[in-house]
Amino acid sequence: MNEDAKGTNSNSHDVRLLPQDILNRLKARFPVDVVPHVAEALQKLWAEPPRSGLRKESKEEAQIDSARQFFFYPEPSDVRRHVALLRVAVGLKNERKDLLVRDIKDLDKTRRRNLVHTLAVIYHCYEDESLVDLIRSGGGECLFSLLSVKTMVFRFWALQVLTRAFKMDLWNDEAVRSRSPKCAVAVEALIRSCVFYESLRFNIGKDFSAPCLQIFAFVVEFNRRHFAYTSAEESRRIGELLQHWISATAQGGDEHNLARHTFQNFAIFCQECNKIATAASSPSSPKQIEAAGSSASTSNK
Repeated sequence: MNEDAKGTNSNSHDVRLLPQDILNRLKARFPVDVVPHVAEALQKLWAEPPRSGLRKESKEEAQIDSARQFFFYPEPSDVRRHVALLRVAVGLKNERKDLLVRDIKDLDKTRRRNLVHTLAVIYHCYEDESLVDLIRSGGGECLFSLLSVKTMVFRFWALQVLTRAFKMDLWNDEAVRSRSPKCAVAVEALIRSCVFYESLRFNIGKDFSAPCLQIFAFVVEFNRRHFAYTSAEESRRIGELLQHWISATAQGGDEHNLARHTFQNFAIFCQECNKIATAASSPSSPKQIEAAGSSASTSNK
């Protein structure tokens, strides 16, 4: 990309202002009445981007043009660094679930600023090519971890990026494993991640329950189609989460039906699911006992 395209060397453009090509991206992606508000927020990031800790090989502050390129015009290596910054910020680098960040206020200033600005740019400005690089680099797990933070806007941004990523035509290609092997493996790896299940479970019955289920159903179906083997432990986790979704949603509703349909499709290839379904329908299960007790209490009134 030449310098004029990046908005950093045009005689007709003040380099302190958000470049026109970025404004065009916003206009193509957001409703017309929302664009001015988004542009105003991104203008602040463009004018004063974070400059510390952006590139792993350097502890020095990046030059402002370099920082702008890092966030707004990322190369594949920059996208990998975005993923690394997110992993550190949300606690995934610790590889311990109990250390994952739930409240952004708990982060130090540098980690918080890098998280906010990196996620804002990914949500507002990433083009499809960068989005593919993000998934390929393991960024999906970072986004799933953000589905359980306290700040709703971050949960919304992460959810929207995941939804957009998994609606790309890439995933409809039956040869995706051979043509985009790293992307396919990155999605397959999600079903081995505790963060994946815990963050989705966190959202059941809440504001983002239905879109979270749609993403979960996609990941389950993708793995069923493209990866023949699922371990007993992974099958159990998938089955239990789907069964929980079935139990927690109104019978006959779209969300309930999708959870049941996904469970039934997965159960064809999963012996663990048959055990889970049997346990869920058993009169001795906690849910059945609770329902029976409620019924008896009502009849005695």
